[in-house]
Amino acid sequence: MKTLIAQTRDASKLGLYYVALQSSLTIPDIAGALIAGDRRASSSRYAHWFDTWVRSVLSSNRNRENPFSGEQCYRFRCSMLHQGASHREDLPYKRIMFVEPGHPNGQLHYVVLGSASAEPALLIQIDEFIEEMLVGCERWLNEVAGTQPFENNYALFARRHPTGLKPWLSGVPVIG
Repeated sequence: MKTLIAQTRDASKLGLYYVALQSSLTIPDIAGALIAGDRRASSSRYAHWFDTWVRSVLSSNRNRENPFSGEQCYRFRCSMLHQGASHREDLPYKRIMFVEPGHPNGQLHYVVLGSASAEPALLIQIDEFIEEMLVGCERWLNEVAGTQPFENNYALFARRHPTGLKPWLSGVPVIG
């Protein structure tokens, strides 16, 4: 999990925002499954994890409430990862847009433009969103380390093996 966090963070720093955004959107699913007795992801686990570990980061960083709920993030994640779409009919926002760093100076983080009758849009600073997901995951990992069922499930987590994975392959880096 730490490698996934590090590579997602690196992708964001390199400006690979599609990769970093899509990777960060999977973290609540993975985390929810890792602490579940049945090792399965679900929309309710995703939403609960996001609300618990990510949504509060905005209030501690910027002292205001995050308008983006775990349920909304899950729905957006489904659209983004499965259809490549940045909107859904069942969200309160006509479109969710991620603003790249420096444009316009980090002031459009979780800002709703328009009104309910004028098809509102939610603007999110992409680098801050990604970092909030990663910080939430790091905090969560510190909390669940050494507990069950996390430890049993984490033993099955796909990891990078720089020298291969014996007995199947040796001398070649693999993820498995």
